[in-house]
Amino acid sequence: MNGERNNSYIIDVRQVSYRRDNKMLLRDVSWQVRPQEHWAILGLNGSGKTTPLNMINGYIWPTEGSIQVLGKPSGKRICASRASRSGGSAPPCRTSCTAPIKASMSC
Repeated sequence: MNGERNNSYIIDVRQVSYRRDNKMLLRDVSWQVRPQEHWAILGLNGSGKTTPLNMINGYIWPTEGSIQVLGKPSGKRICASRASRSGGSAPPCRTSCTAPIKASMSC
């Protein structure tokens, strides 16, 4: 595929790394999920199962790499409108607003 995006993926994670407090938590993770596939993420407590899911949902942002969900960029920021609906606990938008998961959601 030579780095090109395949829009047939539900989730397309490419070379994602995540660093927090000068500690590398994920390094160079790639993962593609096609329609009708079912996945289970297994691992010990603290092994990093929730971190990629939080990036896919847009709750945290990868230090490097890119994420697409339903063919749209995700994991870059959370919209301010979502922050207001969640009681203000979500970080403000960092870029122009596109919905991370729901394609019909508008900001």
